[in-house]
Amino acid sequence: SEEELIEENSEPAPIYMAYFELFDKKLIRVTCAMTCVWLSSSFLYNGLIFYIIRSYSDSDTDDGNSCHFDYPPIMENASVEVIGITLVMLFLNKIGRVKSQAITYSICGIAVLVMGFNHDRKLLFLIFGLIARATAMGSTCATWVCIPISSVCYML
Repeated sequence: SEEELIEENSEPAPIYMAYFELFDKKLIRVTCAMTCVWLSSSFLYNGLIFYIIRSYSDSDTDDGNSCHFDYPPIMENASVEVIGITLVMLFLNKIGRVKSQAITYSICGIAVLVMGFNHDRKLLFLIFGLIARATAMGSTCATWVCIPISSVCYML
């Protein structure tokens, strides 16, 4: 039949056409919300890492060809991400995906704020740096889980 002939000879749509579906009337709100969450999460996590690493540098300027870091506190700070991931894994299904994100992002924001005011106090800076890094990683992981599930449910 003529319809079968058209289907056999028709080529699939180019891959870039799938991106235009994200801006369809049905998905534009979800696309904008996901973009904001992903950008915020990325800036939070990367900015926090750069801030913490820079805080453990012994140079205050960018002049010169070398800088020296205090590596043990940086390693302690990085290893706490495992705790953040574990806590989110334990509470994600119990309290919900959205609450998990809201709680971890809020705790991270408060910890970063306190870090900014206690930069000269090494112990407080380390404690709140650990809390901020753990909750930043936990909130990022909760976002990784929440976004694909919410977008698929929205499309149904």
